[in-house]
Amino acid sequence: MAKITNGSAAAQMGSMKVLLAVDGSSYSAAAAEGVERRPWPTGTTVRVLSVVRDAVPTAVELYAAGGLEETRRLMDKRLND
Repeated sequence: MAKITNGSAAAQMGSMKVLLAVDGSSYSAAAAEGVERRPWPTGTTVRVLSVVRDAVPTAVELYAAGGLEETRRLMDKRLND
């Protein structure tokens, strides 16, 4: 956990707990930059939650796909999206 100690008017509010979820997208990078630039009260704790997408289809998707070739196509599609 990182402690952020910027001095500002927000420091009068007391410490805060911030949860930042990131997924590798440009949007989550922008959110992280916004959290970094914001003047947080002393003692604020920021937790970062990293979200990843499943690369392997679930058993139901494999069954519904209708065969090995279709499963390979789905896996390639997921890995390249």
